Amino acid sequence: GALMALFGSEVVHVEGSGGLAVLVMGFVAGIGWRSQGWKDDNPVTDALASIWLVFQPLLFGLIGTEIQVEALEAETVAWGLIVMTGGLMMRLVVSYLAVFGAGLGHKERMFVAVAWLPKAT
Repeated sequence: GALMALFGSEVVHVEGSGGLAVLVMGFVAGIGWRSQGWKDDNPVTDALASIWLVFQPLLFGLIGTEIQVEALEAETVAWGLIVMTGGLMMRLVVSYLAVFGAGLGHKERMFVAVAWLPKAT
């Protein structure tokens, strides 16, 4: 069903909806399996965990090859860096404040703020 939604969306000229349909189908399937009593240790999770070991590097490698560096404009890259820097600064401040009531010292709060910086999304 998910492949039909992904490729069928191109046929009916609504290309962006295919990926969303795949994500929604996965979410709905997870809810259905939970309602049937499946927990985190189930055959689907085990199979997908094994497959993910192979496909994760392929996914990120193929995404990286799609970036055409020569086609990027300097102004676009500059704005991207500005937005990313602003987001990282906000993350530093918010994560520092998030642990303010935890009884940590200044150095410990700074450590947590810096430790929470890396994020893959």
